[in-house]
Amino acid sequence: MIFCSKFSLAPTSTRDATLFALAMKRDPYLRHFYMYNPNCWCKESCDPNFTDIKHPCKGTAATCFLPDAENFTAEGRPQATTCWRIAFRFHQQESKDTNGCMLQLMEPQGLGDGQKIQTEMAEQVDLKVFRVMASRGCTYRHLRPLREAVMQWYGTGCAKQDMEILHLK
Repeated sequence: MIFCSKFSLAPTSTRDATLFALAMKRDPYLRHFYMYNPNCWCKESCDPNFTDIKHPCKGTAATCFLPDAENFTAEGRPQATTCWRIAFRFHQQESKDTNGCMLQLMEPQGLGDGQKIQTEMAEQVDLKVFRVMASRGCTYRHLRPLREAVMQWYGTGCAKQDMEILHLK
């Protein structure tokens, strides 16, 4: 799984993404999934504004302005100097290749600009997206609709890639 949220470690951020990620770790089913959380890593960007949706970088070597040597290790994995879009798309593709999905937390004020870019990239990768609209103070007890939707999706063999929108109370 890949976690898509507004950047949650800046002084002006809400705690919603952090609380949601912690709730996932406590959920009896969802905690068993490996979850890539990009907010835990340093970020570089070939986009001077980081999250300009009009910037041509869509996380591929063909669209990124940083040289491959800065984006990938000798083993072909993202590194500290990697453009965040390249790193995120790498993990999206890795998730897709292993029957994973993207959990996108939509806060009450809407998606962040980076999340809009990540949604475009998920569509390009054909990655299943569960967009979760959660109320403030979400705990693992609120995750039941998400847990059931993920279980149902796996029960169908991960066949349907359409975005699912879930409301958590």
